[in-house]
Amino acid sequence: MLDIGLPRGLAESFSSHGKTVTGIAELIAAILVLIPVTRVWGALVGLMAMSGAIFFHLFTPLGVVPVVHNDMWRMVERRRTSLHK
Repeated sequence: MLDIGLPRGLAESFSSHGKTVTGIAELIAAILVLIPVTRVWGALVGLMAMSGAIFFHLFTPLGVVPVVHNDMWRMVERRRTSLHK
């Protein structure tokens, strides 16, 4: 399991149930946004879900994928350098 800086028990719990909890929160946010009276609450729930996703993808190794190791990136670099010769 990837070490993202959380305590081991919390990380294992998030690994097994995190997708489900996040999906339910996003579904609740979508339903609340559709109801005019609860639109603001839905927007806040959605904002919290997106803020959590942005935080974990920017500040932990969870969602970082180096572009340098991508074959497409190497192809673009070769093409770019051959055009400047």
